Amino acid sequence: MKKVFFIIFLTGFIAHGKAQQTSNLFQPNLERIQLMNEARQFSDSLNKNDDNYIKPFHAALYSALVPGLGEYMSGSYWKAALFATVEVFAWTGYFIYTAKGDHQDLVMKDFANLHWSEQKYWSKLYYDARQIAQSDPGSDLAQNLPQYSVDQNTQLLIDYDADVVSSLRYLERALGHTHELPATKTQQYYEMIYKYLLQFGNGWDDADFFASYDGYKNILTPNISRYRDLRNTTDELYDMATHATWLALVNHVASAFDAALTARKHDRQLTMKFRVQSKPYFGEQVNMYGVTFGW
Repeated sequence: MKKVFFIIFLTGFIAHGKAQQTSNLFQPNLERIQLMNEARQFSDSLNKNDDNYIKPFHAALYSALVPGLGEYMSGSYWKAALFATVEVFAWTGYFIYTAKGDHQDLVMKDFANLHWSEQKYWSKLYYDARQIAQSDPGSDLAQNLPQYSVDQNTQLLIDYDADVVSSLRYLERALGHTHELPATKTQQYYEMIYKYLLQFGNGWDDADFFASYDGYKNILTPNISRYRDLRNTTDELYDMATHATWLALVNHVASAFDAALTARKHDRQLTMKFRVQSKPYFGEQVNMYGVTFGW
């Protein structure tokens, strides 16, 4: 902080006669002590906010951790309340939309579990493989294809179980498909059954077993359309939660920057200090009064 000093000297000479002893010049008098106390109290009252001073770096650090804290410690209470309110709003939105997204995600998965059939999916792969094997009996696919019973009306595998699925997994690569259905119902599992309809579309219960479904051409059954809407709603809710976290992050950065500026501005405020001191001057004790201005 730069300071400029303006010293005002007021001299008061009290004539006590030439017979006054030199030793008495430095003895304190009650008037001078009272003036010094009053000056100190006056100076403290002018700079009562100095006790709340905080360095810009510390203010920024505090607000980066807790938005509004640096502003509060710098004496800017309205801005502190503003940043704190935004923080509460952001995290409240995050938890609300995350909870809604989790609920919607369960609704979406329950719908898929009810209307998308793994048995129908693997039966369709087995059907396609049998068609290729019949047209080319000498191919590797025909030679290695296991023999399972199927329902002639629905073309569904009859003796369907985990072992059957395990023996048919190679068909996804053999038939040239680009994706493999996860063995467990992961998030990727629920994404694939809608996103890649050319491969997985026939697994929906209202889909034609022999038809080709292409999501890019909007050839969707009512259940596929319903599942699409559920997925979109779920994604939108999670996106809102993500936006809330970004709002919180921006609030931390903005509050830290503002707190540093607020503390720096406080540091540059004009201050004034009043001083009193007593010095011997030409054989007499003189009271000196000083005023210090700083910014």
